[in-house]
Amino acid sequence: MAEMMTILEVKYAEVQRLALKLQTEMQRGHVDDALRNRATATFGEAYDSLKQVKRLLERLRPGLYHSGNRLWFRAKFLQREEMIKSAMATTETGITSLREIANDVFSSVAPEPTVHEVWFRTVYRQITNLLPGTETCQGTRKSQASLRSPPANISSPTSEPTEHEVAFRVEILQDLREVKNEMKNWTDTNARALREMQDMLQEALSRPVPPVPEGLNCPEAA
Repeated sequence: MAEMMTILEVKYAEVQRLALKLQTEMQRGHVDDALRNRATATFGEAYDSLKQVKRLLERLRPGLYHSGNRLWFRAKFLQREEMIKSAMATTETGITSLREIANDVFSSVAPEPTVHEVWFRTVYRQITNLLPGTETCQGTRKSQASLRSPPANISSPTSEPTEHEVAFRVEILQDLREVKNEMKNWTDTNARALREMQDMLQEALSRPVPPVPEGLNCPEAA
């Protein structure tokens, strides 16, 4: 249980950090209102799911597992299994959407496509046109000559994405991958804990009920 609480606290920090990064990136350029609203809704969905799971775990903190209440709390934990699974599934869906939103934000904030990308794609298409091998020698020489000088309306790239842009994109996409993987690990850990508790509960319920002392028997009705 303590391990699950620790993972949950880490998830809180990561979701907040990703929210701040995307918010900062969206403020650097003109982002469509629909995209901004979708990002806000997705963050809210993921964050609300984490808060729901945290409330459930707080009600099952280790300090509550004592003496006579121990079996009762374990039974209640098993009853909440479906609620926890639902919250985890919602959170994982939200994190998956964050990756799509991040890509949308990058494409709307950065020049799309850049001069470098247009130039590269044009040259790439020219190269692929030579691959089938159906051109004549004269046509091939002409195509090869055109490769040495791109079309007049396409200039050579004068600027590439800045180091800041590249680093930011790599970092946030890596963060999203790590969050999704850790959420999967968390789900597996939760499933193992639930199985262990269920086994202990079944074992406790399978034990024979001790006989009631004679002195405590209720008197029979007259």
